[in-house]
Amino acid sequence: MIKIAVCDDEKYYADQIGQEIQKHGRKMGLKLSVDVYYDAAGFFEGPIESYQILFLDVKLQNGESGIELGKKLREKSSRAIIIYVSAYIEMAPMGYEVEAFRYLLKKDIEKTLAYTLEDAIAKLHKQNYNYVIRTKGKTQTLPLDEILYFESYKRYVTIYTSHENYKQYRKISDLEQELLEYGFGRIYKSYLVNWKHVQTIENGKALMDNGIRLTCSRTNYQEIIRQYILWVGRES
Repeated sequence: MIKIAVCDDEKYYADQIGQEIQKHGRKMGLKLSVDVYYDAAGFFEGPIESYQILFLDVKLQNGESGIELGKKLREKSSRAIIIYVSAYIEMAPMGYEVEAFRYLLKKDIEKTLAYTLEDAIAKLHKQNYNYVIRTKGKTQTLPLDEILYFESYKRYVTIYTSHENYKQYRKISDLEQELLEYGFGRIYKSYLVNWKHVQTIENGKALMDNGIRLTCSRTNYQEIIRQYILWVGRES
């Protein structure tokens, strides 16, 4: 069951979006739970931490804006996929403040919602993929989304996350093939990075979210730049 919430102070659009989500969910053969809210207060009284996909109006008349809702959710470490809806295209850049997945115009909802929902669910499935670490008889899983990068040394790889590092016996070439479709890319013979956690690539180095700068391959530098730009384009 995928849990989705809609928050829009214009009842007509809130109900329309909720109905469109249910309709396309049935066409896709998915089990969806859709809750519709008409103000921020009602939304925060709901089970907000359980929602996986959110459709938020950018400009709510009573109380907080959709952007402020998004910021509060991110402060709670919510990994929910946020999709903003608005009547005004000029407000789209505000969504970048909370890493919004997509921005939809209300007048185009019937045309754009179906494929946006499909893309969001595909992203959700990738987010929920867990990486399995097996070392010395111990098995544990990590949400792939939390991994910053892998670094290989001899026959081992170190797995770097924002809170802890892990080590296991793996070939980085095998990891590259396994994780390519999940947004990882090889930037050097010893580095496999999660594009999501790359802030910039410049002067031959990739700046990661943890502040570490990783060396990129000189030979493949232009291809690395191309892959990163393609990933950014797909996610924006």
